[in-house]
Amino acid sequence: MIESLRRRLLDERDAAGLGAFRFLFGLLGFVSALRFLHYGWVDAFFVRPHYNFHFWFAPFVRPLGEAGMHAVFWVMAASALAVALGLFYRAAVATFFVVVTYVQLVDVTNYLNHYVLVSLIALLMLAMPLGRAYSVDALLRPTLARRTLPGWCSVLLKFQVGVVYTYAGVAKITEDWLLHAQPLDIWLASRTGLPVLGPVLALPWMPYAMSWAGCLFDLTIAWWLLWRRTRPYAFVVVLFFHALTSALFPIGMFPVIMVVGATSFFDASWPRRFVPAALFARLERAAS
Repeated sequence: MIESLRRRLLDERDAAGLGAFRFLFGLLGFVSALRFLHYGWVDAFFVRPHYNFHFWFAPFVRPLGEAGMHAVFWVMAASALAVALGLFYRAAVATFFVVVTYVQLVDVTNYLNHYVLVSLIALLMLAMPLGRAYSVDALLRPTLARRTLPGWCSVLLKFQVGVVYTYAGVAKITEDWLLHAQPLDIWLASRTGLPVLGPVLALPWMPYAMSWAGCLFDLTIAWWLLWRRTRPYAFVVVLFFHALTSALFPIGMFPVIMVVGATSFFDASWPRRFVPAALFARLERAAS
């Protein structure tokens, strides 16, 4: 068993899947930073407040003022885009991790669990050589280019995403959630005016059905994604689940982040099914 685990962690695998994950993750960070700038959330959350509530372990973290906080989010956008492109990858992902974590620590009232997830994934990516495959770095320095990456990279990502789902399911195993359908009963009552979905959400048993379905989804989806036979169907369920929660609740980028995270469970070569082989061949020739 130990030898099998060692092989699973160290064996080289097609880098296409991890290259796609790097690109999608960086693109999400880029779009998220631009959303804060475009909608004025930088000023609303970090500039205008006269008092900030600090985490007990980081009371020294303070906002940098209007110009400073805007600069932070522009740096976040630039570093995320560099991660997506694989440009100066190590420096880019380190910078992205630092600025995202800093923004979370400025004020505890802005806490959202998916921001923590983004920080954790960025930290894990800092240990991974993802900038060596299908990246600008590989084009600029062909001696660093790799077509395969060690299996532990994808294992780490799967573990992190699986922990998020599983812990969310464990947190739902409560009397309020399963027996009283709370707080879903309150949340869904405010959505009964929606077209098409509204009358369905008004059904008295719907909050209970969705509470149980949400708990079972979170507890089991990582295992269904791990199993090759059920993976395609599980991913369809992931898409439906997060599309529904995004339509019903204002939870920002979290659904998209989890959909991108679910791609880490795919076969290592999955992008080759959707990207023309000639494009992969051209990238590989350019980096060789």
